[in-house]
Amino acid sequence: MLKVQLQCVRGLHFTSRRNNFFSWFKSKKQQEVQVQDTKDVIKDIESGKSQVDSGNPHDRTKLDLTPSNFIGQQSEDLEKGIRDQQVKNVEFNRWLSIKKVNTEKQLDAILNESWKLATGNGTPSLDQSFPDLVSKFKFSKNLQSKTGYMVPDFQITVSKTPQHFKDYYIKEILSGKLLKFKESEPNAIDLSEKDYGSPNVYIVNDIATKERNRKFGKIIKEVHALEQENLRNVVEGTKRG
Repeated sequence: MLKVQLQCVRGLHFTSRRNNFFSWFKSKKQQEVQVQDTKDVIKDIESGKSQVDSGNPHDRTKLDLTPSNFIGQQSEDLEKGIRDQQVKNVEFNRWLSIKKVNTEKQLDAILNESWKLATGNGTPSLDQSFPDLVSKFKFSKNLQSKTGYMVPDFQITVSKTPQHFKDYYIKEILSGKLLKFKESEPNAIDLSEKDYGSPNVYIVNDIATKERNRKFGKIIKEVHALEQENLRNVVEGTKRG
């Protein structure tokens, strides 16, 4: 019987050396590129001592890129300056007078001036209707410009005579009502049924806070009374049973 004997030989292999963190940090520190101040680089270039680019990026001298070494302005600051200058040169048309009308006498004078400008005639009768839409437009524009207050488009549409405009100014502006107007509040617009003659328009008038609290307290008292009466009936029914 033939016996075959196999002999195993352990192979020899090599691994790379493992360095610790400090050896890695030391190697990186040796590879640091020298940073030279911009002024020194310029002096070296002017004197002919500048290094020749050898193709190795580690042999190149890096500039110290600090804000003081840059010439010119930041693009954001430059654009902002251009926009500010453009806005400054725009001529805005301020057609409303800064001085506001505050008396009925001033209002009458402006009404007469606006009528004369719109129609070319003298002092008007306040109940006289406008001859056409063009004169009405000129009248309302000058009236708003001189008084310093704008008139809503709806009011201009429904106004047929200068008296209508005067009534609006007295009721809404000279009375101080406009100063109390705050658009951010839900009840800023004061509406009433007398402002609308159409039968299909129904407006629920606002109820004062005091009146609402009084009615609410009355309702709560009635609810408590009903609960007490119901409880009393239940107790009496239990006793009878």
